[in-house]
Amino acid sequence: MIQLLAMLLSLNQDQAVKIARTLHVFLHFLRQSGRWSGTYSSYLETHAILQAVGSDDPQLVPDPTT
Repeated sequence: MIQLLAMLLSLNQDQAVKIARTLHVFLHFLRQSGRWSGTYSSYLETHAILQAVGSDDPQLVPDPTT
């Protein structure tokens, strides 16, 4: 997911931010409704990534190559 969002950011930052914000809302829905099937750790990692991308600050996005 990090690689996909990094690629989207490089192509179209506005669209990447919109997608990340939408996925962020969906992630909360999955967690709150009990439908999140991953671990709590994976939820926190996914949440942090989507929050960083959705913040409009591409410097917060982790480098997918590290």
